Amino acid sequence: MPGLEETMLCYSLKPKDLGWAWCVVDADGETVASGFAADRDAAGSDVRAAYNAAAARQLAELPLAA
Repeated sequence: MPGLEETMLCYSLKPKDLGWAWCVVDADGETVASGFAADRDAAGSDVRAAYNAAAARQLAELPLAA
């Protein structure tokens, strides 16, 4: 599928002193979303929502097959 490599995303969820930091990164290494939450469950929910939103945006930008 042309352009599929452009839709690759990854995420990171790391413990910090006062909670959990997270980020979503695209195939170019650009951060597309990031945040911080007091507990792991909240951070997991936040990163999931951000990842899904970024994936939806990227898929919407793909050209349709003719």
